[in-house]
Amino acid sequence: MRPRFLVVLTWVREGDPARDERHHPEDPAEAIGVAEREAAQRMFAAFCALPAVRAGKQRAKIIDLAGKDQWDPGPWVAPLVTDATRHALIRMGAHRSPLWA
Repeated sequence: MRPRFLVVLTWVREGDPARDERHHPEDPAEAIGVAEREAAQRMFAAFCALPAVRAGKQRAKIIDLAGKDQWDPGPWVAPLVTDATRHALIRMGAHRSPLWA
């Protein structure tokens, strides 16, 4: 089963008040592909309970890879695929697509 959600744990950049995820995404510490929304929310809650997240040194995020509420069969297109996300998807075994390669 393909992951529908990507739960990401990133390092917060020190002294960077303006977050720009499109051009300068935060460095990922961990990325986990999850097929169901409930599992993604549980993983997100677990990441949020980590001491580094509670101290503000890391940030947890859920990325919806489908970009909409319904998962349609066939090739998927992520709404935003940064270099870090692309590397995480390749580590998870996702196949390259011309849309995000």
